[in-house]
Amino acid sequence: MVEVQVGATDRRELDPHGQKDAPLRRAPADVVTADSAGSFAAVHYAGIVHSQSYRRSFHIVGRRIMQAAEQGPEDELFDYMVELGRQQRAAWQRLDTFRFGDVIA
Repeated sequence: MVEVQVGATDRRELDPHGQKDAPLRRAPADVVTADSAGSFAAVHYAGIVHSQSYRRSFHIVGRRIMQAAEQGPEDELFDYMVELGRQQRAAWQRLDTFRFGDVIA
């Protein structure tokens, strides 16, 4: 078996499947067990996860729009895009509410 170092300075930075976000997924345990920064660390971590989820949703929407453009009926394309936009706006409002406690209309 050949070992390949994938830019990680420490083997523990990669999970068994080589996922780059392993440190982020390991962070909840670190936050709970260390508790050196109190609740701030947990809130900060939750904000990072929420932000990544929001950005991932744009990748998903982009793929859905491309697929609809290739395969969907023309008379439904605009309405579909509007619906996806509404979902993204709702996701933004959830993220904004988490960060600042108020909703932007």
